[in-house]
Amino acid sequence: MLTMDHCNLNWKQQIESVRLKVVRNLHLLRRARGFIDRPTALLLYQTIIQSHFDYCCTTWMNGHLTYLRRLQTLQNRALRIVLQVENRFNRQTLYATLDVDCLFDRWKRQELLLIFKLLNNLLPHSLCSRIEKKENIYIIRNYNNIISLPRPKSNFLKNSTLYSASKSFNSLPQDKRLITSLKLFASAISHISFDNQ
Repeated sequence: MLTMDHCNLNWKQQIESVRLKVVRNLHLLRRARGFIDRPTALLLYQTIIQSHFDYCCTTWMNGHLTYLRRLQTLQNRALRIVLQVENRFNRQTLYATLDVDCLFDRWKRQELLLIFKLLNNLLPHSLCSRIEKKENIYIIRNYNNIISLPRPKSNFLKNSTLYSASKSFNSLPQDKRLITSLKLFASAISHISFDNQ
C-alpha cells in the first residue's frame, strides 16, 4: 500500500516505509549469505530487496532526493553483501560485476517506459489522455521535444511523475523517441545512465 504525506504533498512517508522494509531484509540477506552461493544470493536480493525498490516506483520516485539517496545507499550495502566485499568497494565496479543497475537508473528507465506506453496507447485511455503530443510539423522543427509540457508554477508539478517523465523523454535523442516497438525502446534505453549520486 502506498502512503503519501497529505500535509506536505510528498512521498517521504512512502520512501521511509520502503527503507524500513529493506533494512529488515538486509539482515536476512546477511545471515543467509554464508550458506548460499553468489547466484542464489543475487536471486535472494532481487526477491526480498529489489522488489521493494521497484514496487510502484514511478509513483513515488520523484520524492525528496535526500530520502531517495538513503535507498541507494541500502542498495549498495545489499549488493556488497551479495558480492562479499568491504564497504569501501567501488560502487560502479559493484554494479558492473553483478550486472545490476543503480536505483536512479532503474527508476528513470521505468519512467521512460511509462511515457512510451502512454504515447503509444498501451495503457488505458484515461491515462494516455493525460499527456499531449506536439504537432508533427513542430516536432520536425524542434526535434528536442515531442510532448507538450505545461510551464510549472510550483515544485509539486515539477516533481510530479508525468512532468518529470515527460521531460526525461523529451531529452532523449530523436532516434530513440521515434521507436514504436516497446521491446526495441526498452533495449535502446537499457544502457543510458541517469545516476544522480
